[in-house]
Amino acid sequence: MREASHRTRTRILLALALTFGGAGSVSAQSRVTGADLRGMVRDQSAAALVGATVTVTSAETNTARTTRTDASGRYFMGALPPGAYRIAVEMAGFTTQRREGVTLHLGQALDLDFTLSVAGRGEELTVTEQVNLVDPQRTAVATVVGQQQIDSLPINGRNFMSFSVITPGVYLDNTPQQGASATSGLSFAGQRARSNNIMVDGLDNNDPIVGSVRATFSQEAVREFQVLTNSYSAEFGKASGGVVNIVTRSGTNDLHGNAFVFLRDDSLNAKDHFERFDVFGQPIDRAKAPYKQRQYGGTLGGPLRKDQTFFFLSVERLEIQANNFVTISDADAAVLNRAGFPVMRSNYSHRKNENIEPFGGLIARSRGAVQLRTDYGVSLAETDILSSRWVHEARLQWAHEKQDIDSLDPNCGGPCTAFDQGGPTLEVAGVASVGRQRFTPQPRTNDRIQLTDTLTFATSSHSAKAGFDFNVIDSRDTALPLHFGGRYLFRALPAIPGLLPQPITSIQAVALGLPAAYIQGYGTPGGPYRNWDVSLFVQDDWRLSRKLVIKPGLRYQRQYWPNYHYTVSNVGGTSLSYNFHDDKDNLAPRLAVAFDPTGRGRTSLHAAYGLFYDNEIVSIGSITDEIRGGDGVRTLVARFPSPVALAAWRTPGHRLPEASALALLGGSYPSLVISADPALETPYAHQAAVGVEQGLGDDFALSANFVYVHGKHQVGTVDYNPVVPALGAGRRPNDVNGIAGTSASILQYSDFGETWYKGLTVALSKRMSHRYEFLLSYTLAKAEDTSTDFQSAFIPQDNGRGRNPQDPTGLPIGFDPNLERGPAVNDQKHRFVFSGLVEMPWDIRLSTIVTAASGRPFTPLAGADLNGDGDGGAIPGPDRARRNLADAASSVSRNRERLPATFTIDLRLAKRFRLGKRAALDLIAEAFNLVDRVNYSDVNNLFGTGAFPRVRAVGRAEDAGGVGPALRLARAARPRPRGGRARGAALRPDGGGQRARAAPREPARGLRRLRRALRADGRAVRGRAGLG
Repeated sequence: MREASHRTRTRILLALALTFGGAGSVSAQSRVTGADLRGMVRDQSAAALVGATVTVTSAETNTARTTRTDASGRYFMGALPPGAYRIAVEMAGFTTQRREGVTLHLGQALDLDFTLSVAGRGEELTVTEQVNLVDPQRTAVATVVGQQQIDSLPINGRNFMSFSVITPGVYLDNTPQQGASATSGLSFAGQRARSNNIMVDGLDNNDPIVGSVRATFSQEAVREFQVLTNSYSAEFGKASGGVVNIVTRSGTNDLHGNAFVFLRDDSLNAKDHFERFDVFGQPIDRAKAPYKQRQYGGTLGGPLRKDQTFFFLSVERLEIQANNFVTISDADAAVLNRAGFPVMRSNYSHRKNENIEPFGGLIARSRGAVQLRTDYGVSLAETDILSSRWVHEARLQWAHEKQDIDSLDPNCGGPCTAFDQGGPTLEVAGVASVGRQRFTPQPRTNDRIQLTDTLTFATSSHSAKAGFDFNVIDSRDTALPLHFGGRYLFRALPAIPGLLPQPITSIQAVALGLPAAYIQGYGTPGGPYRNWDVSLFVQDDWRLSRKLVIKPGLRYQRQYWPNYHYTVSNVGGTSLSYNFHDDKDNLAPRLAVAFDPTGRGRTSLHAAYGLFYDNEIVSIGSITDEIRGGDGVRTLVARFPSPVALAAWRTPGHRLPEASALALLGGSYPSLVISADPALETPYAHQAAVGVEQGLGDDFALSANFVYVHGKHQVGTVDYNPVVPALGAGRRPNDVNGIAGTSASILQYSDFGETWYKGLTVALSKRMSHRYEFLLSYTLAKAEDTSTDFQSAFIPQDNGRGRNPQDPTGLPIGFDPNLERGPAVNDQKHRFVFSGLVEMPWDIRLSTIVTAASGRPFTPLAGADLNGDGDGGAIPGPDRARRNLADAASSVSRNRERLPATFTIDLRLAKRFRLGKRAALDLIAEAFNLVDRVNYSDVNNLFGTGAFPRVRAVGRAEDAGGVGPALRLARAARPRPRGGRARGAALRPDGGGQRARAAPREPARGLRRLRRALRADGRAVRGRAGLG
């Protein structure tokens, strides 16, 4: 079964770059947004030259900065924007020496020495000696993705964040999506995808509410970005995972721009897996699903005032008309239709400024939602070059995010925008989730104000900096109407004397109207709140000698929370009352060492260790403040065979008013409550890395890194008042006077989670020379954890026996987090990635990304509450399948099963037609999943209550092979001569590696329609290739 979707995304970026500090100076940026240049100037006898003038000039803007060598002959030029430069060294009585086309990359610290010879007046010497590929001072496990790779490699959908996964140690997130709580989409060294910091031009670009990414903009607007996987400096923080550090493009002295369009069509796609096979792998033959994709836009950049003020504008729009397959049988769909829950065959989704988030249920993605999202942001930066040694930077950001998520329940005849609109959510274990989104409608409006300030001081042996980062998150309009439409859980039920003569399946329970549970929310679902966070840091790169660098750093972080207050009654006969924990001791020391044993800059041995604190996601506080019962959100939970659940199902619309529920329950009911751990600690990680990098000849570098991460205090959900069968039927520890049904689950966000990651990465990189470049990496790793995410869907299988009155802030009695230890959802033992670019004759470029990886883990679930603890309302429930139903010890371990390995080849072929000296027309053919490999991304992991079997059905597969055309018209700022030996920057683990003659260049683009059929995996894939 298919469901149609229409997705539209418009992304606009306007960047206005202003140079402060007077005409003729290169704008300065820290290594968060720029690079450092340093070195020594000597004469031919190797004696230091004191007072030599070093001038660095931008090749793109013609702006310059000047400094002089100190008493030891050393110079330092910090905070240079990424790009190509001309460098000149002058001193009276010596020949002026120049280096052309020196390219600096984001986060780089380049050592460049000069030797001047005595010469006559007016003589000059231009040096063409290449720069070493290895950065001997690098200690972080990091990769820079440069402009050439962003412009040339094939990425489906042109989301530049996707380039991160071509770097070692970075994985696409595999955390199951729960409602409107998207993650960043990336996992670094096996850590949670909410534990990252995404930065744009030195400022945060995160959604702090749920730990995801805020607005993304066009790939055309990105200059380059740095992927920091492990052991980064104290200047970076608010992440226990990784950092993606993005720098946007700016205008230059030349007016330049482009216009582009990229197309995909179902006639050029291979058949989807579910058009060829059913969920059990049996061959079928369905018609190909309609599919259209259009992505178009353009850029324009140039000077407002030559050599001083520049602008850059980027506009892009993405339109997709697609069909997602719903893996539900026609017989099951008929049951749902008869029950008044049509399995939707079409929906509409619109989103502005970000990729659409997947919504849906267990198997059938038939619960739709419309998401309207608008992001605005304004940032200002000022850099003061106080002297050749002192640089001061300040940045200010205001960012506005408005997001409205409304259910597409057909009972509303369109989007459901009111809390009391639409029918209930229907979740049928192992079959489908249909009806209203249980989190919707969910409005969310917040404003961020961020101020950062950094002061840098440099000498011949030190490069020290200190600074602060202050954020205010003002959430002005928020609501979480959890279960306001009602929610029914249907599971397999055992035989019940007098009611069920034999066991029934979950879909049979729907047909008979026997819900396992009915959950209904009432009350006030939201309100405004405000959060603050402050970070302080100090970092020093201490160069003890030409061979040895030590990098000590220290960072402090603290979050400030509203006055959230919690009261838990009847804990050992008393009440527990407390405020949200204020964690004040988040001090993170870091230390790194780099050693060059030869002193020639071709070998680097490095090691690093540090503590890395995350920021707690803000919604933990707001959710607990809202889902608190009383005058907040009241949540009724009625379980089978409760008369309330049966009465609600028989009520027209399947929703029970609160007054009716109170009448059936004698005037009151216990409400489910969500609270926060009284001693909730900020998540952090111990990170350590040891590595070596060796230059091989002039153009190759081989690196190896061993990475270790141990995450602590990861937040998960535990039921502190579960059903405890040993107390009696339906009894909970907090029941009033021991009477069953007088208390409900108390779900608590607790920091019991831990993560472990051990990984070895090996990378071979080649910079652009002889018309080709590449990066090849292999990762051997093991990622484990005890908790997947903070959401209640990932509650542990065994929650213990309630709060310990002698240790009320501790874990529940009998709860052992180590029993939950298993592979993380992002664990992949083997991962191989190859990306490369070849420049062929006649202005043709061929580029590719090849990825092969081990399968991801999943947990086989029973789909039933085998241990009788109530499961805290989670569906399908955390109880794992058993090898022997009667033996609880035979439960299979968490994430014990694996999906098959994955393999993809993406390819781009581009041809450029030159239109005079300053313009070109590019034709592109781009193919994705070229060999049409079926890569499974999900399975039906509900195995029932019988003995643990094998996988029965797949749930989802990644896109089939497809191709499409693209067209790009570009006006280059500076034309590139045809022919010759191209030299430039390579994609490599430290972002270094350029030759002295490297120069900026515009990449090839184009449109080409492929009239003949492509053959992939033995099946025809007709088409044109493209995106680009």
